[in-house]
Parts: sequence; structure tokens; C-alpha cells
Amino acid sequence: GTWLSATMNTAKLYVSVEFNFRGPPDKTWFTELEGRKEQIELLIGDALVWKRLDGKKSSRVGIYLEGQDPTNEQQWQAQQSWVVEKLELFHRVFSPIAKEFSGENSNSDITSDGESPEID
Repeated sequence: GTWLSATMNTAKLYVSVEFNFRGPPDKTWFTELEGRKEQIELLIGDALVWKRLDGKKSSRVGIYLEGQDPTNEQQWQAQQSWVVEKLELFHRVFSPIAKEFSGENSNSDITSDGESPEID
């Protein structure tokens, strides 16, 4: 399966958005996704953190906003705006890939704006 997640880490002082996926045990999906790394990072507009997580069932690709204290109420609006913006962007970019991985749309491809004709 595939899913998006948002995390606020009070110990390491960051907020993040990640595309998570659990696929075949040989990490085929991660290898396929990593083959599109340059294109995906261009669409996201930033370098991403790629976590293969060998020995685990899942892998993830994320973006992190460091130096953020999720317990500091004065930072909440900026943190939440950043998370919403990145979640929407990740949805546009990774949704066609998630559909491809799940077999819902075997002919999908990422376009220059991160949209796929199948996405509303």
C-alpha cells in the first residue's frame, strides 16, 4: 500500500511530509521510484530524503523542515501552512505513482505539473 504522512517531532525539532509505501519484499517499488528521483525532485522543487529501509517492509521519501519546535505555538501557523502545502504537492506528484504501484493505472506517468489526466 501507499500513503502520505505528516509528522511533528518534538525531540528532533522538525516537521515532515512523507510518501510511504509497502511493496514487494525485494524493494522493487523503491528501486523504480529512485529511478525517477531527478524528475520527482524537480517537480517537488527541493531535494528529498530517500529512505529505502532495508530489513523493513516499508520505504519512504520525505521532505523535512528542520529547526521547528512543534510545542512552540508561535510557530504553529507557519508549520501547519508548510505541512498543508507539502501534502498537497506530494499528493499531486505521488498519486499517479501510487496508482501505478497498486495496478489502478498501469499507464500513468508524471507530467511537468505533477498532474495526471486521471486525477481530479
